[in-house]
Amino acid sequence: MKIYVDMDGTVLSNKLDNQFRCIATAINMAEALLWYADVYVDDLQVNTVLLGKIATLKAEGHEIIGWTNRDDNKQLMTERNLGIYLPLFDTIQYHAGDKRSSVVSDGIVYDNEAEYVAMGAAGSTLVTW
Repeated sequence: MKIYVDMDGTVLSNKLDNQFRCIATAINMAEALLWYADVYVDDLQVNTVLLGKIATLKAEGHEIIGWTNRDDNKQLMTERNLGIYLPLFDTIQYHAGDKRSSVVSDGIVYDNEAEYVAMGAAGSTLVTW
């Protein structure tokens, strides 16, 4: 079974998303996107409880897919954020703000946002910290 796991707010703390939303609301979306293009955040907390569950699922033979709205230019930052937990993921899909367009017809979704949780055709879990 494929397990799709969101990054920001699910596996990693929501600090990056919160900063982006604040800039978009206070200034505008164009400025928020410019900020996001240049930002690198290395001090995000990891959800060790969820990662323990992911490790168990991986050991059971499930395919673990990181599933994020981050741009692919954030790959190195994502790898640093995950640190020692990176090997738990078979792949990470970068959807550049358009995760809604990906079809999750073959797996289970772990996400902190209800709209994405609803996309898990084989099941889902709404993750809270």
